[in-house]
Amino acid sequence: MKTPARLALCAALAVLPTLSAADRALVIGAMPEERQGLFGASSRPDVAAALRAAGFETVAVPGDDLSEARSALSDLLAVADGEERIVIYLSGAFLRDDGRSWMTEAGAEGPLDLVTVEGAALSVETVLAVAGRAPGGAVVALALVGNGPDPGAGLRRGATPGAVPQGVTVLQGPSASVARFVSEDLLVPGQRLATALAAARDVSATGFVTDRVPFLPAGPERAAIPAPDRDATERARWEAARERGDAAAYRDYLDRHPDGRFADAARAAIAEIEAEPDRAARLAEDALNLTRDERRQIQRHLTLLDHEPRGIDGIFGPGTRGAITRFQRDAGLPETGYLSARQIEMLDRQAERRQAELEAEAERRRLEQERRDRAAWEATGSGADEAGLRTYLQRFPDGLFADIATERLADIEAAKRDRAAERDRLAWEEARAAGTVAAYQAYLRAFPDGAFAAEAQARIAALQDDGSGRQQQAREAEEALGLNILTRTLVERRLDQLGLEPGPADGVFDEATRRAIRRFQRARDLAVTGYLDEATVSRMLSDVGGLLERLR
Repeated sequence: MKTPARLALCAALAVLPTLSAADRALVIGAMPEERQGLFGASSRPDVAAALRAAGFETVAVPGDDLSEARSALSDLLAVADGEERIVIYLSGAFLRDDGRSWMTEAGAEGPLDLVTVEGAALSVETVLAVAGRAPGGAVVALALVGNGPDPGAGLRRGATPGAVPQGVTVLQGPSASVARFVSEDLLVPGQRLATALAAARDVSATGFVTDRVPFLPAGPERAAIPAPDRDATERARWEAARERGDAAAYRDYLDRHPDGRFADAARAAIAEIEAEPDRAARLAEDALNLTRDERRQIQRHLTLLDHEPRGIDGIFGPGTRGAITRFQRDAGLPETGYLSARQIEMLDRQAERRQAELEAEAERRRLEQERRDRAAWEATGSGADEAGLRTYLQRFPDGLFADIATERLADIEAAKRDRAAERDRLAWEEARAAGTVAAYQAYLRAFPDGAFAAEAQARIAALQDDGSGRQQQAREAEEALGLNILTRTLVERRLDQLGLEPGPADGVFDEATRRAIRRFQRARDLAVTGYLDEATVSRMLSDVGGLLERLR
């Protein structure tokens, strides 16, 4: 049997299909203490009466039996397409999980859990789907009443709607506040919704909220079934399409307004979207809001995986995009040049694994180097004579025993100076003072068997190696990094942590520091120069973590 309210509802909706597009409202529910405010005398606004007075075709049903509410919602769905404005007002107690909400039946006994709530409550997401048939002109108001059935397993009190359809505004707040807002502020002709919300207390809004067009157009007092403001409606739909920003939204606008004011702009937007082949991937990466430091970390990881991004500066230019594309190709991913959250996680894991491999390889190389180092030291007599010391230093200038060999050679040289003839000593001091290949060659011509002949030959070899230009280039590369004293100190500390004996951590790169850098480079199969470059810094940063931020 149909109740009086249901009979009134059927009578009201029976004529709807014969009308042109109009404004429609559905008022559902109320807990017992609020029912008078909706369907009878009360100090609270009569929402249904206010909507009718504003020209809305309005149906109101109580919340005691939600089967009537569902029937009313179904009837509204049948005529919702093409409506100018739709207002759906729900007043009652709400339950929610992490992504859905339900309005419970008035007087429902709890607890209601995630399974039983469907039969005793009205899905807010279903209500939103009906409202979505009038994008740009749809308002769903959730008037929350404090009591109601207790929440069971998987549910909590309150309403947290899931994804709001395009062009739908969701209002929410205490029952009295939402009732006043819908009955008064929402229905002021010419007033923008965003402006009204800014002045409202205890009423929040999600979804489509614009300050460009009013919810109700300004003008003469609206008739019971007003002529729709086509321009305002079209503008609202256009703003909703722009807010969503995808091709489907613009096509929806064109379906409704093929010759509208914004039709050309909509077609241009669709063409621009379709002309960008990886737009979805770009927007997905943009949505991650990566920080400069996060972008630098991605570039470091790409470098570790041999996808050179042409710099580690936190700026994703053509070099980085190319490196990302190469990473995606090797991983069997779509080659877009843009990263998703899942791809960043994959990149992190691959870089972490590669870092472990490189360090294990470096450790193996270091142990092998030490083995050969010790063998050479023993083979040359463990530093017993000058020839053995020089042979060892020639093969292992930064070896385990290099300091000992250097000190012993210095003692040998001092002894030679004491024994050498005055002329030999003076010639040698002159050659040392000049420090050039020509000066040392002149000394050797004068004293081919002199006390310092072996030292002169060693220095000529060292200078000729420097003269190749490689050391000069290495120095210039390090200078280009712009290292300050704090950064140099951090480098020395890291080298000391690795057991490479860089000398005191004072920010001064002396010969001990250069030797430690060469040891680091040699162990990692890098160009051995004793100077820092981007390749050395990248490997060292992989060990140190945040050092790159201090280098830049």
